[in-house]
Amino acid sequence: QNLFRDYGNFQIEVPEWTISDQGITALWGPSGAGKTSIFRLMIGLEPCPGMRWIFEDLDLAQLPMAAKRLGVVFQSYDLFPHMTAEQNVQFSQEARKIPKSERAQDLEHLRNSLSLESCWRRKAQLLSGGEQQRVAIARALAGRPRFL
Repeated sequence: QNLFRDYGNFQIEVPEWTISDQGITALWGPSGAGKTSIFRLMIGLEPCPGMRWIFEDLDLAQLPMAAKRLGVVFQSYDLFPHMTAEQNVQFSQEARKIPKSERAQDLEHLRNSLSLESCWRRKAQLLSGGEQQRVAIARALAGRPRFL
């Protein structure tokens, strides 16, 4: 609720938006329509005073970033280039304070299910575009997000 932001050259005005809690929801439109801006506001990368995001009786908009438990795969992937694929994924586990006793099993599952075995120990800057995308997805999932 109350997703409003004035950027000067355009405005985001979403008084209320109900998103199904099942399946996949897509937001689409032409370039420059504000799709990325909406998500940046929702996940807290840009301020949106007065916004409310109610999920399971919690207002996610009022929680600190880590407590929101959101998994995000950016268009540019935003991997740490000096880290290996594995280290990029581990970073998410550490940031979300996933118990150490559970990390190795999660890493193995993500590595195998996303076919990352061949690039797991390579630095992110040396990965192909598809490998970077799969590592970014693994990193988002490694934090056990409430939403992806």
